[in-house]
Amino acid sequence: MTNLNDQMIVKFDDEIRMYRGNPVQALTMDHYEQGRKDGYARGFILNSYGHRPVRLASLFFENDQESYGEKLRDRMLDYNHYGCFAMLGEVLPQENNRVILGKEMDDYGLPVPEVHFSFHTNDLKIREEAQKKLAEIGVAVSGQPLYHLHSNAHLMGGCRMGSDPETSVVNSFGQSHDIKNLFIAGSASFVTAPAANPTLTVYSLALRTAEYILEEMKTGNL
Repeated sequence: MTNLNDQMIVKFDDEIRMYRGNPVQALTMDHYEQGRKDGYARGFILNSYGHRPVRLASLFFENDQESYGEKLRDRMLDYNHYGCFAMLGEVLPQENNRVILGKEMDDYGLPVPEVHFSFHTNDLKIREEAQKKLAEIGVAVSGQPLYHLHSNAHLMGGCRMGSDPETSVVNSFGQSHDIKNLFIAGSASFVTAPAANPTLTVYSLALRTAEYILEEMKTGNL
């Protein structure tokens, strides 16, 4: 899985120079459960964002395959006048989103993994509602919303955490149901792609797993 990470590029009369300072700046979680009001699950968070020039240029091209040459140059000439507001939207798990072993073999005769992923209608609803809010913010601060750029961030899932070996890969300590001394302590164990950066949660899970391994080794269970 990956969470939604769209941006709204807003043009201002004055120079903004958004490359100065930290990329992720002011943040609000007011819309984290926006769906309760608008009839869908979960929601998104919002923050201001300082795009570096190369990343912004690549996003222009990713969202518009004709954005190169003079067209891309014209857009980037206004770079110092751009501000950016971004969303991070939650992506819920789907049964069809999974990693399976394919028929193709690698150089070692092992099956190559196949990644199957698509967005749910709920994910697209979150993206749609966030786009409206990002544009409203741009107008409210006397800017001109110009480009809504679709993007994604943070790979998660694939080794689902849970208590049932039939529906999950690892237990609550990241320990494989099938292989006792195999532990997965990263974002692969997430059961959803939350509307938040996953780093602190990954750190916490890794620390918890390490403490569990230490205790299990002391008692001779590992």
